[in-house]
Amino acid sequence: MNRTPVVAQFQMHRPTNQKNKYGIFGGGLSHGFEVGVRGEYKLLINILTPFAPLTSSGKDPDLLPMRDAILKTCRKSVSSAKKAHKRMPGPDGKPAKNKAISEIAFEVMEEAYNHASAGVGMASARQVMYAARDLIIKRTGNAQPWSNSNYFTQDLLAAYINQHKLHDKWDVLYDDRGHFEEPHTGARLGIGTLAVRRYVNGWPKSLPNGQSDAVELNHLFPTVGPQSRYCFALFVEKEGFDELFRRVQLAERFDVGIFSTKGMSVTAARQLVDKLSAKNVTVLVLHDFDAYGFSILHSLKTDNDRYTYKNKPRVKGLRLEDVIELGLDRTPEQMVYTKNRGVTP
Repeated sequence: MNRTPVVAQFQMHRPTNQKNKYGIFGGGLSHGFEVGVRGEYKLLINILTPFAPLTSSGKDPDLLPMRDAILKTCRKSVSSAKKAHKRMPGPDGKPAKNKAISEIAFEVMEEAYNHASAGVGMASARQVMYAARDLIIKRTGNAQPWSNSNYFTQDLLAAYINQHKLHDKWDVLYDDRGHFEEPHTGARLGIGTLAVRRYVNGWPKSLPNGQSDAVELNHLFPTVGPQSRYCFALFVEKEGFDELFRRVQLAERFDVGIFSTKGMSVTAARQLVDKLSAKNVTVLVLHDFDAYGFSILHSLKTDNDRYTYKNKPRVKGLRLEDVIELGLDRTPEQMVYTKNRGVTP
């Protein structure tokens, strides 16, 4: 209760004649909830509340007013846990205790990467996923360890690399998700691990013939990267504006590189922002002025489990005063955001 263990005695057990139902007893509760699928579960419940009535002088909390919320949470937790666990064969070949797929994936991750990267020294995230999937299928007999490949590539693999600090040891490539386009040159690349790496590695260390940045030429000057070309980049949270930007010559008029991704920024986008920031390029973020837009802005300039910035990100987004000054359009509905960022008109 409020992050402090309570002294009250609570029990949870399954009635012998109702295999798919569990009962919770204690703290004023004597209620059951359906689990859908049979299994053995342990639940740790943490209740945060400004006030809790007591059932006795021993200060046992009375949870009856919170019954519906507690039972709903228990049902949801048990359902999620069941989906995330698969049965592992024991030494005798019979099903052993349930073990989380994430735990099994961590056990085979190094073998999967070594197999996928053998002879090359690098592997795509999907190659590692396929290698790990085969190993997990052999160990569990489950032909479909996960329903969505992103769960492995974006969550499990990234978490393993971060936990074991393998960022500089494993060379894992992620597919392009979005694109970047330079002003004037029209150079275009996908926002993916390999594409960003090649682009950054192609930047010259210095200008040819010892020339300075203040150079005036009446012909095209060959450059790659921001040096002598641009000091601002525009990140757009949505794709599909390319033709509009070309029509108004946005990149050429303002000397700005333009890039976007699909939804939340990916690791390759953060790598590009990191390298651009090292070259004093400021990234301007064009985003919706709502919870999701600010989440996208935050993810682009903040360390996470998958990437830690080496240079302070030079990232700027919209502020309320910008919206007012520019007279930007607003949605007619009033939106209410819940704690879990759900949106209700």
